[in-house]
Amino acid sequence: MSRYQNDEHYNFHTDVNVLITYFTAVSLLIAAEYATYASLIKDEEDALNFVRKNSYSTSVAQADTVRDNTIAGMDDAISSGLKHFNVEIREAAKRLKILRDSSGDIARKAYSKESGDVIKLLADLR
Repeated sequence: MSRYQNDEHYNFHTDVNVLITYFTAVSLLIAAEYATYASLIKDEEDALNFVRKNSYSTSVAQADTVRDNTIAGMDDAISSGLKHFNVEIREAAKRLKILRDSSGDIARKAYSKESGDVIKLLADLR
């Protein structure tokens, strides 16, 4: 769990909370601990909402969405190129796919790591 980003961490614990609610804390023998756990989930939700409402966070999130969509569009174009009737385009798409595969799933990384990987990908493309 230490590798989760803020939203991923919160979503994981929200899913766990749904399971605890479904099976009940009493039947799971965690009633005493659950009261603290539930309040901590609420605190985390409040903190994330505060960060999301921050104007800087909003602009960073919007820029990240544009960046993620650009990478996704590139991946779609490569996938299409792999199925192209022209052999030269298929070969070029194969080379690009190798390059993209080496950078991994950029969109799932933290902003700072994602920025570094995008810069590296652009340099490799040049």
